Formats: sequence, structure tokens, C-alpha cells
Amino acid sequence: MGTAVITATSEGRSGTASITVTPVPVASVDVSLSPSSIPVGGTASATATPRDAGGTALTGRTVTWSSGTPGVATVSASGVVTAVSVGTAVITATSEGRSGTATITVTSEDEAGHLLVTVTTGGRDDGRVVTAAPTERRFVGSR
Repeated sequence: MGTAVITATSEGRSGTASITVTPVPVASVDVSLSPSSIPVGGTASATATPRDAGGTALTGRTVTWSSGTPGVATVSASGVVTAVSVGTAVITATSEGRSGTATITVTSEDEAGHLLVTVTTGGRDDGRVVTAAPTERRFVGSR
């Protein structure tokens, strides 16, 4: 990128021309998540690949990240996605005004595939009002 001056000389005569080289614009952004499903509290890596109009990957481009549902998952400036609560969130990468997205699913399973359930202890149901004591998370097996 930048400007170059070209000089040609023939039989004692010279001529110059300048040319400005500009970067190829970003036409699209591909986004991938690894993994695409994580438990609450877990993390995933998001990667973005800016591409030109012909689909060729472009390097050295600035990418910014955002989450459409930060109450479900947040994303850092470096593309680390952190699960906040159960649900789905669209993760967006933007480069030079072009964006791409990927969807992350946040589950209530741990990394080993154990389903986590909320167990209420010390509750009381008197027919009108249900009261509950503090809850805890327990592993209840694999899928």
C-alpha cells in the first residue's frame, strides 16, 4: 500500500509517473466458532476471515466483535466467547464495514456431557404458595 514513482529514461530524456496502490476491499467475513456449543461458564474461540469479492482470504485486516445477546454469551476483542446463561447468541465479526455471523448455543451441560439440573431443597408447598430454599447444581448422568 502506498505511492510509487516510476521513472523511465531513454536517450537522455526522462519521464515519471506515480501510482497509488490501495488495499483490496473486504467483501465478506466468514466466522467460525470452536466449539459451537458450550456450557454456562465455558468458553469458545471465534475466528474471522475477511475475504475479497473473489473469495480470497485477506490478511492484516482489523476485526471487531460483538454479541447479539450478551446476556447469553459475551465476546472479547480477541474473539473469546464466554457463556453467561442458557440460550443462543449470534456472534458478529465486522471488518471494513462488512460483517459475518455464527451462532453459539449455551447449554446447561458440563464439558463431559453431564446434564446439570437445578435441585431445590427444603421447599414447601402448602397448596397456595411454593417456597424454596437455596438451590444447587448436580450432575445427573450423560446423554
